[in-house]
Amino acid sequence: MAQNENTEEDEEFESLIGAAVQPPSETIVVPATDGTPATATAPAIPATPATTAPNPEFSLWKKRDRFVLLWLQSTLPITGY
Repeated sequence: MAQNENTEEDEEFESLIGAAVQPPSETIVVPATDGTPATATAPAIPATPATTAPNPEFSLWKKRDRFVLLWLQSTLPITGY
């Protein structure tokens, strides 16, 4: 059974390297927001300008990329220097 599990895992990894995949953008645009005036029950919320933030999809892509690279390196034979 362990052999079948390894084969399924290997096929999953191979699918990650089978296509030329472009990484997602490192950052995303966070749009500007309009301010909200204070009310009797809530404080005012100031307007914020548009800005950028780290893209969580890029972080996930980078982790997967490193994982696949390590997997590939672990499958290569070790040669002497």
